[in-house]
Amino acid sequence: MKRRIVNFIINKLFDSPISRSKNYNKLFFKRFPILSINNFKKNSLKFYVIRVKKAGGGLFSNVLYVLNHIKIANKINLIPVVDMQNFYTIYNQYNKINNTSNSWEYYFEPITKYSIEEVYRSGKLIYSDPDISLPRNFIDKKNYKKLFKKNIKIKKNFFLFVNHFVKKNFKNKKVIGIHLRGTDMKHTPNHPLPPTLSQVFNIIDILINKKKFNKIFLVTDQKKYLEKFKNKYEDKVCFTNCFRSNKDKIFNLNIRKNHRYKLGKESLEQMLLLSKMSYLITSKSNLSRCAVLYSKKPIKCIEIDNGMNSSRIIYARFKWYIKKILPSKLGGFKEKIKVNFKTLNY
Repeated sequence: MKRRIVNFIINKLFDSPISRSKNYNKLFFKRFPILSINNFKKNSLKFYVIRVKKAGGGLFSNVLYVLNHIKIANKINLIPVVDMQNFYTIYNQYNKINNTSNSWEYYFEPITKYSIEEVYRSGKLIYSDPDISLPRNFIDKKNYKKLFKKNIKIKKNFFLFVNHFVKKNFKNKKVIGIHLRGTDMKHTPNHPLPPTLSQVFNIIDILINKKKFNKIFLVTDQKKYLEKFKNKYEDKVCFTNCFRSNKDKIFNLNIRKNHRYKLGKESLEQMLLLSKMSYLITSKSNLSRCAVLYSKKPIKCIEIDNGMNSSRIIYARFKWYIKKILPSKLGGFKEKIKVNFKTLNY
């Protein structure tokens, strides 16, 4: 009963994937074993099928999750295959995108030459254990940039927009990138608490004065944050025309064709643009970290650490707002963050 109540609350508060097709053969996919590291025997196995837990996470949470499981597959000498066709993420659409039903391949090239159909026909597969979560320090080790570059191949069609935006907005400018999460990030359990507007504004004001930045590239999912930036910094601010909202649940909105796919597309384009930065202000964010992993050069970064949200769903709804109101001496967020860039080059 308790589990039912928790699941009901989760479904009400957080985005979920599309419903399963009536043709989905659940029993077929249950036939295959799940990896147990302690009792693993390769025998006749050939493939390691990477699947997400429930709906997975945001696009770059999924990317780092896949990267971690590629590392596991390499360790046990199996061929990794990403199946986001039979195991849905929040990005899956009912119709095919770019001629595929695998939401991984909406955005990225396959990580192997074998198709999903070939893998299942072979029967020589084992599933990744979706309960193997991503370690908090996953990319704080030097070899992950190499692993990322080797395996995460972004489809070429996304670069046309990115290259045009760079020429139009960044040329002959001293640009600082800002990644400021809002909406659901303020109350997602077990996730980093995002910066407040005042924390970010304090840092930007100092940097404009000291470092003479004359362009701000803003990446934010919160509509009202964009308006605040435009009011304060006017034409210094540039941004993409991606979907933004002040609501928490956005994936189930019926507002445009292929909305779920486009949310991922816009997120990917913004990551690529942040990878062009030399300077970045962010919180602990998978999008920003993937930008650093993808970048061809080291990025000087101020990563605002406001601590972690609670694991308790109800308290997590309010913790960010409480800490925003409280003075720092009573447990609130620090208003004055040290303006100290750290070079990130994983």
